[in-house]
Amino acid sequence: MDSVLQNSFNGAVSMCSFIQSLVNRLPMVKIVRRELANYPRRGRIIDLGCGTGGNTALLVSTAGEVVGIDIDRARIKKASERYPGIDFRPMDAARTEFADGYFDTAFMVMSLHEAACTGDVIREACRIAGEVVIIDYSRIQYGCRRKLVEFIEKEKYERFADINLPTVFAGCGFSLRESRRIHPALYIYFFVRGKADRLKNALNMK
Repeated sequence: MDSVLQNSFNGAVSMCSFIQSLVNRLPMVKIVRRELANYPRRGRIIDLGCGTGGNTALLVSTAGEVVGIDIDRARIKKASERYPGIDFRPMDAARTEFADGYFDTAFMVMSLHEAACTGDVIREACRIAGEVVIIDYSRIQYGCRRKLVEFIEKEKYERFADINLPTVFAGCGFSLRESRRIHPALYIYFFVRGKADRLKNALNMK
């Protein structure tokens, strides 16, 4: 690689690192990572739509097994390079290769609204895990925040906002244990197989 190309490459890498460092400082990102870091990790965990693995890595420390899957092979390759000790696999979250109930918990962190077939992803998560944790947009947004989300996500957000999550999960034999706002634009939802022991903020779930 000649010096011009090398300098261009180094500049691109530096810019990507700079952008990533800015993203990592966003309040939304910090809050999501805090939620993941504080999750009482146990047993087997799968991260559906894991991207480049940053969130998956936060779930590792005390879990018995952690697997991250994403349909984007380039992202999985990057995740494997960044976190070589974690099991990352290229796989469609709507059609996985795992046995029924193999995982204790399935996570979907800012990935459910991205899914082309959201119902299929939810049903598959319910098939392979006993608990499903979702961190995603509040399905009701107002003012400038709504305009920004719609601009960034376009039809994805609208599709996600139309889903009645408790109804879809109920069809899979799951119920809402808890939901709460963790950021003005984000909610966290905990769905469990069977009847939930407790129900928090269900009436206010957005």
